[in-house]
Amino acid sequence: MRLKDLKDKVVIITGSGSGIGQSLAKGYAEQGAKVVITDVSLEKTSETKEIIDKCGGASIALKCDVTQEKDVMNMVEEVINKFNTIDILVNNAGVEIGTKPIIEMKQEEWDILMNVNLKGAFLCSKHVGKLFSEKREGVLINIGSLTAKIPRWNLGAYSTSKSGIAQLTRVLALEMAEYNVRVNAVCPGATNTPMFEETRRNNPDFTFDHFILGNSKTFRAGIPLRCTADPEDQVNAALFLSSSVAKHITGQLLFVDGGESII
Repeated sequence: MRLKDLKDKVVIITGSGSGIGQSLAKGYAEQGAKVVITDVSLEKTSETKEIIDKCGGASIALKCDVTQEKDVMNMVEEVINKFNTIDILVNNAGVEIGTKPIIEMKQEEWDILMNVNLKGAFLCSKHVGKLFSEKREGVLINIGSLTAKIPRWNLGAYSTSKSGIAQLTRVLALEMAEYNVRVNAVCPGATNTPMFEETRRNNPDFTFDHFILGNSKTFRAGIPLRCTADPEDQVNAALFLSSSVAKHITGQLLFVDGGESII
């Protein structure tokens, strides 16, 4: 997919050191965007930057803990110093800590999930959103999850954090519309990433065939298209929502899940 209007746009992608975030960084770079790679690990950001450099893209790599407001403010300042502006923010940073029932979850585990998955999106949206409101344009993409709509056994905290992302998306879309800022969310279903593989390993009720076809305790309905997504499927959705092709779309949750959300 080629979207000429993304060329030279400055895009921040949080949590882009691995998984979907890394694929997002590569995808935007291939469209000619200037990509800001951020993660809590400089080693991870360096790996993504190397991938972008090899395909001839322009990027910078920054260490940023999205749970710390000072880190987020410093990140925004560094990007402005480097590129003079920010055009697109993709709130992708997220974690999943094991699989267990809510009643067995430690408070510290709950707090980590909420801080990274939800508070991080809030802080980045707050500080980049201020810039968007001043320049009266911008695009904000949140990476949500199918679990915001369909609850999962043993993924209660993760599902709750992503439900928060869904509502944050809608509220921001309302509040930012007067500034010509569009806010949407890409909500992946099962996607072939390291995080998904870890969830499979840690869930004793999980088998791949049962997941695809249904009938397992954790994934009862199955996927109508009978396959999991590739990271590029999520990337294409984000690129579409970032472009002028989607200029009249805001406040929406785009489920990229092989049809699982319709069952």
